[in-house]
Amino acid sequence: MLREVALKRISLSLSIAGIALLFFLGTLFEAKEITIAEASDLGEGAKVAISAKVYSAFSKGSNVMFELDDGTGKLQGIAFNAGEAERKLLRKNNFVKVIGRLQLYKNNWEIIAEKVGE
Repeated sequence: MLREVALKRISLSLSIAGIALLFFLGTLFEAKEITIAEASDLGEGAKVAISAKVYSAFSKGSNVMFELDDGTGKLQGIAFNAGEAERKLLRKNNFVKVIGRLQLYKNNWEIIAEKVGE
């Protein structure tokens, strides 16, 4: 009987610790909302969220190449294997929020889109 109570307490404690760890890791890897001008300050691989107007866009196969403009600068981006919803959003003059990772490509910063929304 005493062992069961101790085992339940240990299980509950470990469960709470695991949930707290998941919460901490989730906030650690959350996308940081930035302006395009701030992109170069964060470095390659940084996960970011950028709200901007689509300045230009075109499809090549299942990928969509686009350029964002938020008034602080312009940033190239690519959405690999873009779905129909992403293709509709990534059209010229649409206002979008792109979540992705920064990458230096041919000496220019770009965002590799993981999620595109309004």
